[in-house]
Amino acid sequence: MSGLTVKAPGRCIIEGRQGHPIEGISISDSRFVIDRHLEREQEIHAFECEDVRGLSLRNVEVEWRREPSAQWRSAMDCQEVEDLQLDGFTARQGAADKSVPALRLENCRDVFARGCRAAEGTGTFVRVEGGKTRSVVVMGSDLHRAERAVEVADGVPAGEVQQSGNYVRA
Repeated sequence: MSGLTVKAPGRCIIEGRQGHPIEGISISDSRFVIDRHLEREQEIHAFECEDVRGLSLRNVEVEWRREPSAQWRSAMDCQEVEDLQLDGFTARQGAADKSVPALRLENCRDVFARGCRAAEGTGTFVRVEGGKTRSVVVMGSDLHRAERAVEVADGVPAGEVQQSGNYVRA
């Protein structure tokens, strides 16, 4: 899919089933605009991906039209995603709590993020979690607007998250 402008009051979901991932999704040159707060108390992410193999986002932006809220969480939440390529992904968290990351990766493998941008107001840009995490690379990204560029949670195997050439806050 390419050239999308999606204005949504809710979330976008790409979800397979355990052992049966959705494969080969590519989204480019697109904008996802979250335009209002939820009326229910459920906490959700703007873009949720679970059990996916071969997900590519190129020049994709998640924009929050309203102020951060208690209901919204990350711009993108990935669980059990393998072969994730982010090239030019721009976002911030939707939560008022700045400890919530713009991009959350849990037990993801073979992740390559480059040319990404932290939008104004970003607390943590990317948080990596999970003992099954393997080969996460964040490089050549403009993350200086984030209070924390990359956060690695306890339990992530040593050496599985690499950073190179990112522009970060001093």
